Amino acid sequence: MGLDQYAYIKHDDGAHDERAYDFVWRKHSKLQAWAETLFTAKTGEPAEKLNCAELVLEAADIAALETLVRHKALPKSTGGFFFGHQFQDEAAGETYSIFWKIDLYDLAYNIGSDDPANVDATRRVLTVLHASEY
Repeated sequence: MGLDQYAYIKHDDGAHDERAYDFVWRKHSKLQAWAETLFTAKTGEPAEKLNCAELVLEAADIAALETLVRHKALPKSTGGFFFGHQFQDEAAGETYSIFWKIDLYDLAYNIGSDDPANVDATRRVLTVLHASEY
């Protein structure tokens, strides 16, 4: 059994960006635990309802996620879909190089933001890749 997770850009009119599903990952139990907690806090629904549902991430949610990742503080998963989840902390101790960047776009994701400090006028895009993909 696998668990695929997707992130995509959705415009105010409900249309998906042409880059929909550019962000895909598999079996990230800690990210799933974080998303379930956020989903429950935002909707009042139990975490199980997140399966095949959308979780809208606001700028503050992404900033909070970035802080947790930087401090290696994502919540631990208790299982569920993840077989072998107990070994993720061990694997996390392995070292390898990654590259990441945050681009600041206008609201339409077309060009750089004219006012990057204004969260109401700027969209942030986090790109993460393994060094072997560079």
